[in-house]
Amino acid sequence: MKRKSKLSAFTASDMMKLDRLASAQFRIPTLLLMENAGRSVAEEAKNLLTKKGLVVIISGNGNNGGDGFAAARHLTNRGIRVKVWIAGKPERFKPDTVTNYQIITAMNIPISFLEDSDSLPGLKKDLKSCSLIIDALFGIGLDRNLEEPFLSIVQIINQTKKRVLSVDLPSGLHADRGLVMGDCVKAYTTLTFSLPKAGLYVNEGPAYAGKVKVADISVPQPLIERLAHGKI
Repeated sequence: MKRKSKLSAFTASDMMKLDRLASAQFRIPTLLLMENAGRSVAEEAKNLLTKKGLVVIISGNGNNGGDGFAAARHLTNRGIRVKVWIAGKPERFKPDTVTNYQIITAMNIPISFLEDSDSLPGLKKDLKSCSLIIDALFGIGLDRNLEEPFLSIVQIINQTKKRVLSVDLPSGLHADRGLVMGDCVKAYTTLTFSLPKAGLYVNEGPAYAGKVKVADISVPQPLIERLAHGKI
């Protein structure tokens, strides 16, 4: 679905409702939505790669991080070299994120953890040598200013001047208001899911989102149309 005006963009609350109803009314597992999101991210990442090289995926604790893990699997299956950096702890992962974390662990995809400032030099080194960065730190749930180590991670990403593919939203951008929450990843492309998010088109959103693309992750079209017409 292409966005025709900012009036056709949706809030974080809308999107949470959409995912919940897709599961409750249509029996679509949330893990399937994450799988489709991860595959879409991998496909877009492959399109953005201008040369063979390392893709660095930076993931957080939430479902956005799980999308990044799923993308890591699909990229690896396509013969693309991947390194995953995780700004979080497995014990805090959501269930679907745990599943995808377990899969990439079993696949022996390289993983490092951003536990404190001592981990940042390793991240800088990988980002300096990579061909593409996938930003899967935060999605639509961010409602406060970034704190450490996330603030430093975002700053390091932006300092690299590499192409960045942001998952659903650039990390640090408010999904509804398009405001920068302390700092924000400056994306080359933002791949957002199901419907465009309002924050991508207002205030500071356009300056950070780059080119916005909307990916279909199999939410039923009748449900999307009901939301678009204010019937749910």
